[in-house]
Amino acid sequence: MDTVGWWSLVRFAYVAGAALWVGGQLAVSLVVLPLARHLLALRAEDRFTAAAGRRFGLLTGAVFPPVRPATGWAMAWHGASPGPRSPNPVTAVRSRPNPPCSSW
Repeated sequence: MDTVGWWSLVRFAYVAGAALWVGGQLAVSLVVLPLARHLLALRAEDRFTAAAGRRFGLLTGAVFPPVRPATGWAMAWHGASPGPRSPNPVTAVRSRPNPPCSSW
């Protein structure tokens, strides 16, 4: 049985960040806001939705913007993919012999 490696944790952080961000937006817009509109008075609804949006914005603004690009860049740099590792396109192009020029 293999142990969990560093790159598995990086992939997990990347996918979990996306899932929590999208899931949080869906939960707020499809569950919390309709309940607030239905159960609260107009003035209380305005305060509640502003506070909920501010809190969700602080969470997503502090956590997800640094995590997603950092882990995405790290996976791209490392070549982390679910399938077999493909060769580096830069070195693959350089290793080919130069084709003869037919116009000379």
